Amino acid sequence: MKRVAIYVRKSRKDENSSEDKSLELQIDTLIRIAEKHNYSYTIYKEIGSSVDSNRTEYQKLKDNIQLGIYDNSYILAKHTDRLSRDLLEALTFKNLLEKHHIKLHTPDGIFDFSLDDVDFANNIQLMLNQQEYKKTRRKLLKGKVEAAKSGNYMSSVIAFGYKRDPYTKQLLIDESKAPIVRSIFKLAVGGIPINEITRIINQKGYRNQYNRPFSSTAMKYIVKNQIYIGRIVYCSTSLGEEVIKDEAHEALVSQEDFYKVQELIKTRITGYGRRSKLGLKSPLNSLIVCGKCHYPLILDKDYQYKEPTYYTKKCHKCGGTVGQKVSIVEKAVFNALDEYNDQILNEINSLDSFTIDDVKEKLTYDLAHLQKQLRKVKVKDDNLLDLYLNGEIEKSRYRSRKDDLDEEAASLNQSIADIKTEIEQQSVESKKEQMLKLYNQSKMISSLSLHEQNHLFSLLIERVLLTKTEKYSVPEITIVWREL
Repeated sequence: MKRVAIYVRKSRKDENSSEDKSLELQIDTLIRIAEKHNYSYTIYKEIGSSVDSNRTEYQKLKDNIQLGIYDNSYILAKHTDRLSRDLLEALTFKNLLEKHHIKLHTPDGIFDFSLDDVDFANNIQLMLNQQEYKKTRRKLLKGKVEAAKSGNYMSSVIAFGYKRDPYTKQLLIDESKAPIVRSIFKLAVGGIPINEITRIINQKGYRNQYNRPFSSTAMKYIVKNQIYIGRIVYCSTSLGEEVIKDEAHEALVSQEDFYKVQELIKTRITGYGRRSKLGLKSPLNSLIVCGKCHYPLILDKDYQYKEPTYYTKKCHKCGGTVGQKVSIVEKAVFNALDEYNDQILNEINSLDSFTIDDVKEKLTYDLAHLQKQLRKVKVKDDNLLDLYLNGEIEKSRYRSRKDDLDEEAASLNQSIADIKTEIEQQSVESKKEQMLKLYNQSKMISSLSLHEQNHLFSLLIERVLLTKTEKYSVPEITIVWREL
């Protein structure tokens, strides 16, 4: 008696529908075929998407085929699309059947893949299945894009601090968690780094939506998520469409505070973003670098003094800059700040529409460059699929490279959305307001806390170059101010 496999599947979307008897009907039909031909059989039954190649029973069936259990036998299925609607996966499965001399037996007939004409006809059927799936999927994706335009939140994971209205699909503030989000942003605006914010929030006993302590990764995601200013950003890579919907729901954070935090994050993720192991001990933390090689200098405590005194350690990279009291560097920077304040005032007075146009032109150039990169990624994606279908690369290599390309495309889409938002916000009035606020803060810097001073200097200064070749030589200090 020939041993065969019976594979039945129904779509996950029908899991709780009136089609619950779908699997039983498939099984009854295929058992009748098996009994008619006097086959002994094993049933593989599951609920899942036809394009999910990681289905449990489907994988189990493939493993047993590779073990030779069904060599020179049959796989029974209601239709080819029960196995897969994905062309790539279906062709891979077809090749597996052909390698083990297995035929596909359906109520419509028997497919022998060793025959060229059957092989060609089956490939056509697979392509038709794929086209049908793509057409349906495209409709669903378009529906999501239109829903996002209406302010509906499309992600399956609800952002911490919000809940979703089951009827309108829009976000509502979760009053039990919203105060935690506001506390997080308040700390971030004050210039406190992500790791320190995470420690403080967890120490207060706050927990995430899974009732576990926050991680630094989750904390960084929160402070960078535009959802908290009432904005929905939805990108459909497949359709090449992007939706940015402002005022989609009530904001938890002001735009002013949000973008202040983003600017601070930018200063921390550069090569100059390292912090002393002692924490924040100077307004110039993360800003002092070696004047010879531009490598970040580490701050350390000098224990020979009763009062807390800090110094920069010898450059770890080139050794060209020796230790220096941080207070000397701080004094030089504070003295230079008065002159820089005059420069800020001059910039404010000379600011006009032409200056803003220059900024917009640069941002537009950056946007075009990113869009060009995204197009290249899509071309690479298409070429990768061709290589796989031609048998030039293995499936594992294809999957690995495909994941990398998808991740790169998602990152580019996010950067494109950020620049578009920045372009929209450029105006003479907003720029003047932003610069005037910096000016007022710098004039009263002595009254600010240490964290606030560090945050302000991070916005004004790109880096402070310190050069000192010998222990008792006079240090050379150069301040590189940020472009206003």
